Amino acid sequence: MIKGIIFDLYGTLIDASSLFKKVAFELSDETNIDPLIIENRIYELYDDIFKNYYLNEFKSERYYYGKLFKKLKEEISFISSIEEIIDFMYESFSKLPLYADVTYLNELRQNGYKIIILSNADSSFVKEGLINNRLFYNELIISEEVKFYKPSKEIFDIALSKSNLRTSEVLFVGDNLDTDIKGGVNAGIKSILIDRDNKYKYALKIKNLYELKKYME
Repeated sequence: MIKGIIFDLYGTLIDASSLFKKVAFELSDETNIDPLIIENRIYELYDDIFKNYYLNEFKSERYYYGKLFKKLKEEISFISSIEEIIDFMYESFSKLPLYADVTYLNELRQNGYKIIILSNADSSFVKEGLINNRLFYNELIISEEVKFYKPSKEIFDIALSKSNLRTSEVLFVGDNLDTDIKGGVNAGIKSILIDRDNKYKYALKIKNLYELKKYME
């Protein structure tokens, strides 16, 4: 019997489609380079620097963003310090909106399901983002605080322990096959991919959160 749902946060509950847009415009103002060019380059550097970062000795995401913007500063010579840019970007992350279908979590709450949020992102903007969006949850597990990243089994074990639930009593919902779904499956949890743009092939897939209903029985 399902008693709780573990949710990834950014890209699953919070709309991350414009993740680097604001910082790209900020850097564009400093360099007179097209913000779209900067945004695309940030994504390229992100894919390179964050690739398999969870396999290394634990360091916060801020450390990896520091490496990213150090490389970018070498390329486009922006004025602000790297720390100032990361602070600006983190503030923009905290203001990203929820997807409209997150209202379904209210129905889950009313029906007695526990809501557990599990995020690889850093604590400062995760907590601010939850406050800004007034998003209710029963438990919050953040990689920076527990020193494990998804897809490590350990972070899922912590989520189960904190929520006092067994693998058979929860579902996990995430938007990333490599970190979210791989991690949930390895932890023995039924893991559902939310694929809003229908990009991926995966057996347990939903296009919106309302479709979770078919897995709640």
